[in-house]
Amino acid sequence: MALVMTSGPAVEPVSVVEAKAHLRVDGAAEDTLIGSLILASRLHIETALGLALITQSWRLYLDRWPAEKDFELPIRPLQSIDAVRVLPEVGAATVIDPANYLADIVSTPPRFVRTGVVWRQPGKPANGIEIDLTVGYGALATDVPAPLRQAVIRWNCIRRLYRESVAPAPQCVQPQFSCGTLGCAPSLQSEAAMFRTLATFALAAFVPPAVGAEAAGCYSSWSVAAPIVRQEGLATVEALSQKAQSNISGDIVKTTLCKENGSFVYRLLIRSPKGQLSKKTVDARAPFAR
Repeated sequence: MALVMTSGPAVEPVSVVEAKAHLRVDGAAEDTLIGSLILASRLHIETALGLALITQSWRLYLDRWPAEKDFELPIRPLQSIDAVRVLPEVGAATVIDPANYLADIVSTPPRFVRTGVVWRQPGKPANGIEIDLTVGYGALATDVPAPLRQAVIRWNCIRRLYRESVAPAPQCVQPQFSCGTLGCAPSLQSEAAMFRTLATFALAAFVPPAVGAEAAGCYSSWSVAAPIVRQEGLATVEALSQKAQSNISGDIVKTTLCKENGSFVYRLLIRSPKGQLSKKTVDARAPFAR
């Protein structure tokens, strides 16, 4: 598996003006430096958390289709799956009809879900499958969750503090935290340790509460859930999807295996033909049993 950026973000999540206000820097002498630090801060945070902050395009390469019909995507948040191509050993690629797959943008991490047809393996021995993705919170800096924008500012602050070698470094101004709270002083802890603190803060701050609550009795990752389905003799996702066609109106966009009161259930997120989302819980052994 390889992930390659095909189009970067048009803007950064924090402007030079915002960063200078937090750094208490006047004048334009360091604008270029601060701009480069903002870029480095964003890249650090995106890499550490597996995120894309501002809208950008990526291409995922696979060698083979996995055995499961759905698999997790390595970057989030997902906006759309734009194209899927399967490459032969020689010749032009086959473009997969979008009707044969869907993008699960609700799950964390997001998933690619194959539906309904037999999917041929590529003839090309390596990187024979190309999946084009659009990811990010939005095209504007204001689309990025505030804790993540603050983390970019804080990391930018830390990096600037580390380049201060003679005069005492200025304090970074931040509405909720002071440099001392996060250990900005170079003598207190290493740069790497401080970044881990920031990354942990940002991740905890923007994850919806429902995710943490779900983790206690549910298996959000199908790499964990699939073996349980086999061992317990539960209905497969394919069987669940077939029964759902005659029992619900709409499409299942997320299936989560959970254990409630000693029994396994599937929690379903359903999208109606009009685009409305609803939830339903069914027995994982006998879904939709009457």
